Formats: sequence, structure tokens, C-alpha cells
Amino acid sequence: MFKYHPTGDEIILLNTYLNGAVDERAFKTHQITRQYIKGETDYSKIQKNVRLDYEIFSTDLSEFPDIVKLYVLVVDTAGNFVHGLAPPTISQKESQKHFLGLVETYVGGKSSKITDFKVEEYVSTESEKRNISMVLDYSGSMLEPINTLEFAAKSFINNKFDDDKINIIKFDDHIETVSTLTADKAILNYRYNPKGLQSFGGGTALYAAIGEGLYTLHKPYHQKELVVFTDGYENSSLFVDSAKAFSALQIAEYAKKNNIKISCISFGENVNQHLLEALASYTGGKYFDIITEKEIVGVWTELPYLSANYYVITFRTKSIDNINGVKLLYDNNIGQKITTDRNIYTVLPDELDETNSIPNAYWLNYDSLYNNKTPISLPQAIGYFSFNGTILIEDYVANVDILVDQMTQDTSLDVVIFGHTDQVDSEEYNIELSTKRCNWAKDFFIKEGISEDRIITIPLGEKYPVYKDEDEDWKALENRRIEVLLLK
Repeated sequence: MFKYHPTGDEIILLNTYLNGAVDERAFKTHQITRQYIKGETDYSKIQKNVRLDYEIFSTDLSEFPDIVKLYVLVVDTAGNFVHGLAPPTISQKESQKHFLGLVETYVGGKSSKITDFKVEEYVSTESEKRNISMVLDYSGSMLEPINTLEFAAKSFINNKFDDDKINIIKFDDHIETVSTLTADKAILNYRYNPKGLQSFGGGTALYAAIGEGLYTLHKPYHQKELVVFTDGYENSSLFVDSAKAFSALQIAEYAKKNNIKISCISFGENVNQHLLEALASYTGGKYFDIITEKEIVGVWTELPYLSANYYVITFRTKSIDNINGVKLLYDNNIGQKITTDRNIYTVLPDELDETNSIPNAYWLNYDSLYNNKTPISLPQAIGYFSFNGTILIEDYVANVDILVDQMTQDTSLDVVIFGHTDQVDSEEYNIELSTKRCNWAKDFFIKEGISEDRIITIPLGEKYPVYKDEDEDWKALENRRIEVLLLK
């Protein structure tokens, strides 16, 4: 399904005129300040003193620069999507009382007013069938919010259109397809039986899980959408299946080619927000950045409405040089003119390279040791150790076997082994302990026939924890790890 692409491979860009001005065009990750959508109403029923919030939640650049499309939500303070602000309900001229104007912005701070734009309302019907893949994070860090996620996912299933088909995938450092595509709510509810983290609780094979979800949607009919919920960084996809995705570029290319929108929900602070937002933007999906369990319910309640109700603003860009965004001026129904904005440029490859947005991308500090080779993925958590242990916990030895097989089949691959500890004991002791952990893995590779000159060990002690706060046993366990980096 997915083939390996070397780091730095380019994806096809719709806008090749950006002159590489990445810094000024960077995503502005933000949390939703409006109400989450949980119902619908008509503008004729809205009182004059009720505030309306507009949000540009997605863009379509498939016909850029001739046509740019903005997808807009209008929501009242009760969480209702508001109908009736544009054709076909009212005329284009009347819609300009609500959608007041557009301003195109450019790298360097310049802007230009767009005077010719069209607004239309889209309302889905039951006859427009959708195939939806739900990809849900069941890694160890989901221990506390998992019950809320399961409740919210159940609600999403029960509120779907009758003809919408859903498949459900759970993942930690392995992937389980809970249900294949079906429109039957009874079957979905039976198969998705909330069990918390039972049989789960490991690492985060985020890319492989998304790849599996995308593959279930590959057939060329129906609207196709994937919704992924995660609270962590990718660290385990390489061990799931070498045929599955283990880079964000692979995911983006496959989704774009097969016309699949990816909406990403990131929960908490230990998440690569910028990459997930770039992935959603590139595929035409929506990005949610949430921090409370209450918001989990809000997002999953809103999701069925996103594909069913929205406004589409269509315009032609005035300049193809250095465009980086658009601002929408609107009437908020309480006597104020408000601006909301959106990045509308095409995502560049380096924005889908997770190393550019991960804090403490420590492995980049040691590239002089990499035998002039390039990493083919992010560091992968090969497994974990008991307290003060120097032998990998038995459940994770199979991961090493997978790497041995890959290196045996492809003799151009080298491996870097990073040893880590928890934050107990002295720095000196932890360096010694991480050295022993590296050596255990090195000896395993050599015993299985991998030449010593293809193995690099770097003991790091407690220097780079996954969790600085080890107030839970599972956090300390995930810090006591070996990570590997494959080089080619």
C-alpha cells in the first residue's frame, strides 16, 4: 500500500510561487473559542442581540489560482449552525450584509481587498453517502481520558446519517480494526464495546494507524473522510508492518491522491500540533486542538455537522506571488464587524516533516555519527524496561525481531540505538544504565547476524524523557525505553 520515500521527497504543490517563505506562512495553531456545534437553526429565528461567530474551517485549492474556495461555519452562542445567510435562501446581494468582505494577505505584511466573491450555502442530504474511518488513540497516556473518548465516539456513531458507513480502528503500538465499514448502528455499537485500555496501553503507531484507516476508504465512491484522535507523538509505526505508513508525507500523498479528507483532533500538550494542522489543511479536513475532556465530547458532537452544513466562499486570487492567507470580515449580529482569518497556501513538504516541529528533536544533534546516511523515520520506541532493568521486557522483543528482518532484507540500512532511563538516581548512574540497555539491543542484533559496523549506540540517560513529570508509573515506564533510528 505505502512505499518508502526518502526524507525530503517533494509532494506536488499547487502553489509553486511561495518562494520558500516558510517562517512567515507558519500555521497559527489555536483553540476554538466559539461554541461547538450541537444543533441547527435558521437566521430568521435568531434574535438581534445574539452573537454569531464565523470560522473558516477548511480551504480548497484544487483549482488555484483560478479558484479558491473557503469553507465557513456560522454558529450562534447556543451552539447551533445558522442557516439562511446566503443563496439559495437569499440573494447574493443580501448575503453581503452578513459576509462583508475578503482581504487577501501576502508574505511581508501586504494585503489586497477582494471585491468579487460569491457565497453559497451547502446543506447535505441523507442521499449523499459518506464513508468515514474513525482512528482512535489507545496508547498508555490515554488512561485518564479514555472513558470520555469512548462515550463521545459512541455518540458520534449514534448521530450519523443512516446511510453513512463507518469503520473503527484502535491503536497503540499495534493496530486493531474493531469494525469494517458498515452503516448499521447496531453492529457498530456491538463491535465498539468500550473496554478502556484493556489489551492496549503501549506506544503510539499514529502513522500506521492512519494509513490503515485510509486504506479502508480507497474505493472511488462516496465522500471519504478520516477522523483521527491522538494525544501523543508518533513513535511505533515502523514495528506494525513495513507496508504501512511511517511518515506524514506518505499519509498526505495517499489521502490527496484518493480524495480523502483527514480531520485531526489533538488532545493535551504532548502532541505535534503544527504537523497535525498541516495534515488536515493539506487534505481539506479540519484541525481541533483541545485540552479538556469536556471538549472531547464537544468535538465529536460537532463532527457530523461539519460535512453536512457550511457556507462556501469562492473567489479568484489577485496575486499568485507570496499569498499566505485570507481574512473574512463579517457582521456578528450585535452591531460589530469582526475579522476571522485562515492560511490558504499549499502545505510544503517540510511542514509534513515532523522533525521541524518536535521540541527537543535530540536525534538531530548526533547526525555526525550517522555514517553519512539519512533517517527514514522518526525515532521509534522499540520497547521498555522494568525499573533498573537492563533486559527488554519480553513483550517488546518481537519489535527487535521486526527490525532485524528489515535490516537483513535491506543491507543498506543501519540502526542507531538510543538508550533512555527514568529520572530516578544520579545522572552518572543513569548514563551507565542506558549504556547497558543499548548494549543489550546491540548484542541482540549481532547475535541475529547484523554486522557490528551497522550499529550505532548512543546512551542518553535521563536527558530526554517523554514525560518530565513521572507522577504515574506508566509515565516512568515510557521513559525507560530504547528508541531506534533506521538510516539509509
